[in-house]
Amino acid sequence: MGTGRKALLLACVALLGVALVAVALAGCGSTTAQTTAATAASTTTAAPATTASSAATDSSATTAASTATTVAGKAYKIVYVSWSQSSVKDAEQLAAMQAVAKKNGWTITVMDAQGDPSKMVPLIQDAVQTSPDVVITEVFPASQITAAAQAAKAKGIPIISLGGGLGDGVEAYWDDGVPFGEAVAQTVLTKVGTKGDVLLLGYSPGAPATGRENGFKNALKAANATYTIDRQEIPVPGEVEAGLKFAQAWLTSHPKGGGPYVIFGTWDEPAVGAVSALRQMGRTDVYVYGVDGSPQGFQAIKDGTMTGTLWSDPQAVGTAAAEAIPQIIANGVSGDKTMHVMETYTMVTKDNVDQIIKDHPYVMGSQQ
Repeated sequence: MGTGRKALLLACVALLGVALVAVALAGCGSTTAQTTAATAASTTTAAPATTASSAATDSSATTAASTATTVAGKAYKIVYVSWSQSSVKDAEQLAAMQAVAKKNGWTITVMDAQGDPSKMVPLIQDAVQTSPDVVITEVFPASQITAAAQAAKAKGIPIISLGGGLGDGVEAYWDDGVPFGEAVAQTVLTKVGTKGDVLLLGYSPGAPATGRENGFKNALKAANATYTIDRQEIPVPGEVEAGLKFAQAWLTSHPKGGGPYVIFGTWDEPAVGAVSALRQMGRTDVYVYGVDGSPQGFQAIKDGTMTGTLWSDPQAVGTAAAEAIPQIIANGVSGDKTMHVMETYTMVTKDNVDQIIKDHPYVMGSQQ
């Protein structure tokens, strides 16, 4: 019996050992599975939970999250209705937007109103008939494109305006108007003084040019400056030639020895034409300012024949506007959520022109 009990005890010990090993192995396997599940859970559910929490206190987090989702989920169809592809700024904005579109697999169809406000409405209406996700327009104010904007709104298509202002159906607006004119006026007051004669080259159909003109005049008035302003309406296309013609006539009636004299082009192309007139007539006694920047304007500043231009980096503007498209589409066309972005600017003069060209080579006509 002793021997039998000993054998039985050894057998039980052996069976117990096998059972403990099995439990241990099972326990290890269970721990591995739980760790994997926990890791997967933190990857797929914890991040959205964090985003949701951030969204409650940070609207930019919501914007970024929804934008990323939309970009990944759809290839947008965009129609860009340009006010005039003869404008360097607008051509550069378009080039930047096309780069963003290419990166994201979007398509951009381009239409050109050729500087004619009467062409803008039918072009936008034609664009709406192609059922794009968004329409981008420029310069002409919302009040001039009401019928087209309402047609777009009826189909749930938001309109982005680069320079034209918000309105019914126009849900986003990049602003380069009144403050730009004010900034030029402040530069004139600092450099030239509080009295003189101005040739102002304007474009009444365009909201940016009109805003700049008003900002310029109001800033001079606020400073109690006594400038005599001769305003001339510039046609589009043909703005460089018109700037040349009007400057020639004005310079003839404003001879050397008077002044001080200032020529203000509410965008760069007419100012470049005025610079040509100065060269032809051998005049170096006139301050010339433009807005937007152009290769010819930058070169004239380098040469010392143009005093300055107010530049807002159109490629940065075009990129920002394009990257905002998913959010603008998500905002809808109710008008409850609109976007108004004030463009930043730099006064380019002889002092900083070389550095700006170095930092942004495309301003000299190189699309980099």
